[in-house]
Amino acid sequence: HIILKKRDKKNKYLYGVCDRNFNTIVPIEYNSFEKNVIGFGERDDWSWDVKNYIVSKEGKYGILDTLFTTILPLQYDAIEVCKNTYIVRLNYKYGVLDSDFSTLLPVEFDWIYATYIDDDHDNNNYIVKKDHVQKLYDEKGRLISDFYIEKRDREYDDEKDEYVEKSAFEPVFEPNKTTLSAYIEYYLDGYYGIIDDATRVVIPAKYDKIEYLGNGNFACIKDESSFLIKDKK
Repeated sequence: HIILKKRDKKNKYLYGVCDRNFNTIVPIEYNSFEKNVIGFGERDDWSWDVKNYIVSKEGKYGILDTLFTTILPLQYDAIEVCKNTYIVRLNYKYGVLDSDFSTLLPVEFDWIYATYIDDDHDNNNYIVKKDHVQKLYDEKGRLISDFYIEKRDREYDDEKDEYVEKSAFEPVFEPNKTTLSAYIEYYLDGYYGIIDDATRVVIPAKYDKIEYLGNGNFACIKDESSFLIKDKK
């Protein structure tokens, strides 16, 4: 088959498909038409096969099989292809579909990232973010960690005069600075938040600085403004 493209009245491309005799197989009506290939670079002859086609029309994405039959309706705002799964976006929320287009992770997350766990990219885990909390799921959609944050970048330690690895989690002390409290400070996407010892989010990670004042009270600073927040537990 041949993928065709032509310019529309707005000088943008539209795509369709014809056979080798230029008989129309798919009308020229899609805004994008991308091959999802398998096997490229994995074989000695560098050959590859088309698994399906990721297409879009009027801002919505779906999937056609190799016979150009719709196997995933055009209903998503975006589709990202992983090895055997698909990360989809709808109304600014993300989810994951498996190879049969069944829901692996529901479309309810603010952000999803596939992190591969082997060199061949055959298996991957998913880091998801929702309500200022990140979790880690395996390739089957099973929860691995209900509070997961990748390590922070190295930071310069003035006392040690060197760069050191910083943990995303730091203990919170009582105001006397010697007794540990039941709280933990966490760092996510450049901001600080607070969880308790049961990983309940007390304060979401959206503040530039947080200081514990005791008795469940926290002084939080954001954009040079200060807030007093109390644990409502």
